[in-house]
Amino acid sequence: MLMTLLLICIGAGLMYFLDPGSGARRRLWLREKWARPTKEEQASLAGAEARTDRVAGAGADAVPNADDELARRVRLALERALPQPPAVEVIAHHGLVILSGEVSAEEQDTVLTCVRGVPGVKEVENRIEVRTAAGNA
Repeated sequence: MLMTLLLICIGAGLMYFLDPGSGARRRLWLREKWARPTKEEQASLAGAEARTDRVAGAGADAVPNADDELARRVRLALERALPQPPAVEVIAHHGLVILSGEVSAEEQDTVLTCVRGVPGVKEVENRIEVRTAAGNA
């Protein structure tokens, strides 16, 4: 009897979350609820570490700054946009993103469009060199 009741509850729960109409929304809500405390705990821990480092004299190196975070987001966007991420160096400074390296002619437009679409990018300085067909051989 108890096993039957348990199986009915499990089945009802699965139907609730796997429902084709609203299941995706419910799963997203549940994922956000489970992830939120973790993010808050991480932010709290990062803040505590930053305070400890400032007291110890380490200062700014302990917490990644906005420029490092922007550069990381740009690199991640490039990895997602291209089948093979290009060998491009990314430097960010107050919203200015400096790109250097070497890409094919076909990739250059994709790289620039992708980088301009990343939130926080105000300006892009293109120092990318275009690879020629002879350079690939």
